[in-house]
Amino acid sequence: MAITHLGQDGYIVFQKETAYDTQTVSSLSALPLTEGTLTYEQSQIEKANIINSRIKQTPESGRVLVGPADLTFPLVPDLIGHFINLGFGVEDAVAGDATGYTHTFLMPITGTSDGVSWTIRQAIGTDLADEFNGVKMTKFILKSDNEGYMQIVATLVGVGHDDNDVARESTITISNKKFMTFGDGLIEITPSGVSQFTQKVNSFEIEFNWGYDEDGARFKVGSREADTPIFGTIPSVMFKCEIDAKRCYEDWAELIHQFKIDVTLTSEEIIGAGSTPYSMAIEIPTLILASATRRENAVDNIPMSLEFTALGGTTTGSGATSVAAEIRVVDATATYTGY
Repeated sequence: MAITHLGQDGYIVFQKETAYDTQTVSSLSALPLTEGTLTYEQSQIEKANIINSRIKQTPESGRVLVGPADLTFPLVPDLIGHFINLGFGVEDAVAGDATGYTHTFLMPITGTSDGVSWTIRQAIGTDLADEFNGVKMTKFILKSDNEGYMQIVATLVGVGHDDNDVARESTITISNKKFMTFGDGLIEITPSGVSQFTQKVNSFEIEFNWGYDEDGARFKVGSREADTPIFGTIPSVMFKCEIDAKRCYEDWAELIHQFKIDVTLTSEEIIGAGSTPYSMAIEIPTLILASATRRENAVDNIPMSLEFTALGGTTTGSGATSVAAEIRVVDATATYTGY
């Protein structure tokens, strides 16, 4: 029995399923993984019956649990759209040509489900791979500090552990594009009745949460595996950041002021032989600040944490339909057919 050894020998590959929890076995694609493991557990139903013996009784098989697990990936310019497509399932609009295609994704506040399911194969170290079908993204967080590369943290859940002895991929191809870093971001805030301005931040994170039922609610009588995820609450978007303190935000929070926030991430990488860079734009139409927004005394320069919650509204690509947010990705891909 060989040791698992170095984690850098491992990988994660994935593919969009044509139907929920239906295995996909070809054209699996790889994402560089920073940290995280898609976990599996066969839970046990303990027996505690009185049987004239103190020997522990063998438990029965209970729920099959896959996740929730947080997996962290770097923001890779030519893979952003593929990744976002897995969460949203399909673009709401596509425009452009080989010099740059713009893919629009809308974060819904209506409906019962969104996105697609994936088949994932995960190899840890030098071991054979594990396969999981029916994997869905329940939320993701896009985040950046002021010194490293930007990251996406995806929370994944699945249906079952479908195979634990899958042959390792013969070839793993990873994008050679430069990761997007903290220097590639721009954050613009528009308070109601006030002109838009650029807000410098020390760090930020944006959370897109589909509000799917927690795992416990997904189990139904008749199967040990979880049922199809549906919205257990209204999908939501939150924006958090740390800034050098400004009193105006305290005043705006007290007045329950509304805001629009635009986040633009522009890569150094250029699409093809043209001049259009890979990019990602996030438009959150209507937000309010947390009521507890405040500055606190300190000896040195005073920072301030801001937390905005999206209310829903119309965006550039939503027309008359209210959504929580809009994401626009510009890349070299016309259609995400491989995902």
